[in-house]
Amino acid sequence: MRDRNPKRNTARATRWGVVPLLAWAALVWCNGDPARAEPINFFPTGNAERDMSRERFPDVVILIDNPRFPNRPTNDVAQAPFMTEENWLTGWNIKDLRFLYDVATDRMGVAVNFFKNPDGTAINIAGDADGDGDPNRSDPRTLLAGGIDQPNFGGTESITVALDLNQDGIPDVVAGIPAEKNGDGLSAFTVARFRPATVGEIQAGIERSYGEPLSANIGELTYVGTRDAPDFQFTIEAFSTLPGYTVQTDPDGVPFLQFGVRAYAGSLEDVVAGEDLFFLRTSPQIIPEPTSLLVLTVLGSLTAAWSLTRGRRRGAFARPLLSDRMVDVN
Repeated sequence: MRDRNPKRNTARATRWGVVPLLAWAALVWCNGDPARAEPINFFPTGNAERDMSRERFPDVVILIDNPRFPNRPTNDVAQAPFMTEENWLTGWNIKDLRFLYDVATDRMGVAVNFFKNPDGTAINIAGDADGDGDPNRSDPRTLLAGGIDQPNFGGTESITVALDLNQDGIPDVVAGIPAEKNGDGLSAFTVARFRPATVGEIQAGIERSYGEPLSANIGELTYVGTRDAPDFQFTIEAFSTLPGYTVQTDPDGVPFLQFGVRAYAGSLEDVVAGEDLFFLRTSPQIIPEPTSLLVLTVLGSLTAAWSLTRGRRRGAFARPLLSDRMVDVN
């Protein structure tokens, strides 16, 4: 979570320090028949736990945001007391990220998954800042607090996934709906180069670091969050042509690819909820010959974060919160 105090944000890099390695897991990313021309239907329903389940795609990679709180997800993103009392959960609280690569068509499917009940129905919905079940309206108590749940990802609402494809510590690509946009947020979906800070500037968050659009890589924003289709799902085209995409070779001559993953979900205008930040680093991804299967080894790390707690009429205050960033090892 991010502290919204502007003075505190200038020191964000020192507060989001990654401490020693906690766990690792070897996962298969995706298989595919290189001769097949038809694209995989990644997202038939808009529910990531059905669309990108292990039953449907045994090789899907699932990166869990906060595995220590699977039954207490409100510990991950702070929210107003009235939301917790109503048993609501902010639509900025990410459960996990899911990736599936289609070798035959060079397409990557990306799902930002939110929380579900045991029967598969939604606990929270992507973009529903105040958790009232409708991401396009504001609960009266949100308005009373001086906030707004913008419709259609308007205003500063954003869900962004960043990829560091050459593992230099700086993202190469950002994809999603940026925080800085004009008009309707749904039409602002894009895949773009990451825009680094210039000399003397403080680096903005990934949600505000969209640079030049990568037209050839912009896929489809298939779902953005409704009661029946609660998750945020999109595709990236021509994945191997992304800037920073670098295939390396180990001492035995086996090619591999390394990349890092970050994600953001939040808004500066809702007042009643914080934002979710996800950091993950990946280790060598083995690419066998022939290239019909990609194997990914993922490293999870323990990240120290600051949680923002807000009252309805009071200002914000920060408190330290330890948040695990691990992967699904099942």
